[in-house]
Amino acid sequence: MGTNPSHFSGIGKENHPVERVNWHQATEFCQKLTEYLNKQGINVKITLPSETQWEYACRAGTTTKFWFGNNDSELKKHAWYNENSGSQTHSVIEKKGTHTNPWGLVDMHGNVWEWCADSWTGNISDLHKNGKSYLNTPQTNKSLRGGSWYSNGNNCASGYRNYNLAGFNSLYGGFRVVCL
Repeated sequence: MGTNPSHFSGIGKENHPVERVNWHQATEFCQKLTEYLNKQGINVKITLPSETQWEYACRAGTTTKFWFGNNDSELKKHAWYNENSGSQTHSVIEKKGTHTNPWGLVDMHGNVWEWCADSWTGNISDLHKNGKSYLNTPQTNKSLRGGSWYSNGNNCASGYRNYNLAGFNSLYGGFRVVCL
C-alpha cells in the first residue's frame, strides 16, 4: 500500500499485525491485493470475512467460549490481551505454538480487533448463516471481532461482537483477509 500506518512498527516489529487502519482502508487493501493477484494470473477475490466466517474460523470446529475451551484462566496462554500484552501488539509468530487454533489460524483471540465486512446489527439473527456479509447500506458502523491487546478477556471470546464507525482507526484495530 506504500505506507505502514501502524503505531507498533519498525525494527523487530515486522511480524506484528497492522493496526490503525479503518474499515475503508482494509477493504481498499483487499481490492488492491485482488487486482494484483489477478494480474499475476491468480484468479481469486480477497475480502474481509463476514462475521459468520470469522467466528466459524475462530472456533475451528469447537462450540466453546474460546477455541481452546471455556476456561478464562487459560486465555493468557493463547491470546494477547490487557492482562499480558504489556500495552502493545505482539508478533503473530512469537507464540505461534500456543496461539494457533486447530485449523492453523494464529491470534484469533486478542492482539488486534479485526474488521469484518458486515454492517453492524444489534440483532445477531440478521447475520447470514451461509457466510455472506450482512450489508445495510446506510449503516456507517461496521463489525469488529476478536478483541485486542487492550481488551479484557471476555471481549476476546469467539462469540463476542463489537463495532465502530467505518472511518475510525485506533491502536487496537486491524484486519484479516479471506481468499475466495
